[in-house]
Amino acid sequence: SGPAFALILLAKSFAVISQGGSSLLMGADRQHTVLAIVVVCGILKIVLDVVLIRQFGLHGAVIAYGVATMTTSTAMIAFGLRVSGAQLPWSRLLRIVAAGLIAAVLALPLHWLGHPLATAAAGGIMVAFTYGLATLVLGCWSTGDIAWLQSAHQRLAASRPAPVASLLAWAGRRAAPEPA
Repeated sequence: SGPAFALILLAKSFAVISQGGSSLLMGADRQHTVLAIVVVCGILKIVLDVVLIRQFGLHGAVIAYGVATMTTSTAMIAFGLRVSGAQLPWSRLLRIVAAGLIAAVLALPLHWLGHPLATAAAGGIMVAFTYGLATLVLGCWSTGDIAWLQSAHQRLAASRPAPVASLLAWAGRRAAPEPA
């Protein structure tokens, strides 16, 4: 079902993001912390599976997966940040989340297209375009990020189409300076 697939994708995106926290822990020689998180969250997943699948079937399995994956991801990031002393750029992260929500809301009506392939194709195009544009408008990119995009646009497309070059120049003027 669509909502189950969406929740699994959301949870998996958090798992991918949390790999940075896992890397911080491994680099700080904290493999035992990673192991403890994996074991505890594995046990959590098994318990949730037993309870929720019996009660809710597929939806219970998806909820168990989502909760266990989000718990693992949150723990990896939290412990990784604590060990490294790093700080998250909360303002930038909130703007990135806002861009994602804008893209999701604009793509949501496409689920009425009916045919799954048409819906997935149109939704993918809509999300990619609106998310990219929203991240530029909301200032999610640093000056270095924009400079790289401008360089790639010049190299790969000879700065064509011109509106893309203009959009990148505008985004570059309002981009945040490189983080220290």
